[in-house]
Amino acid sequence: VLAARGPLFSAALASSVLMLGGSYMINASDGYSDRLPTQARAVLAKANERTLNRQSMRVNGASKHPTSIRDIEAGTLLKLGDDQTRPEFILWGDSHAKVAMPAFDAYAKQQGLSGRAAILYSTAPFVNFDSGLPNGDPNVVQYSERLLQMIRDKNVKDVYLSAYWSLYVKKMGTKKFCDVFRDTVDQIAS
Repeated sequence: VLAARGPLFSAALASSVLMLGGSYMINASDGYSDRLPTQARAVLAKANERTLNRQSMRVNGASKHPTSIRDIEAGTLLKLGDDQTRPEFILWGDSHAKVAMPAFDAYAKQQGLSGRAAILYSTAPFVNFDSGLPNGDPNVVQYSERLLQMIRDKNVKDVYLSAYWSLYVKKMGTKKFCDVFRDTVDQIAS
């Protein structure tokens, strides 16, 4: 029975090799993107760039954080809006704040405002509190202290907190979350 099906197995093997070879060629040439209109290629290039940026932020299964204590101390937080020396607002948060950055940036530019973004992935934007998420920044307490000091030193009037709030409520419980959130807002406002 196997000998009679030898030609069938040979044909299946040959077609599999052809399919793999063709797939490799399509992948190696980015899917022959030159067959697409120029505008579509630009959108595809931007999507590929975002994918590469996301991949480059992964190190040993954990994310690098876009900002650090050194950025606060050096005055090199991520810039939003007009590039003025003194920020008028701070966007502080986790990856959800990072996603909101383009909207804050566009609005700030439109209004002629200058802002900064302080982003730590998997880390609630709370003063002197570590929510304890696995990929959070281990230096979050020092980070928040330095950021709060920078907000006071530069007399920043507006601080926007943006985060995956339901995750922190689930992790901390509603009462603890509300207490820490209230304390953070009070310290920013003082």
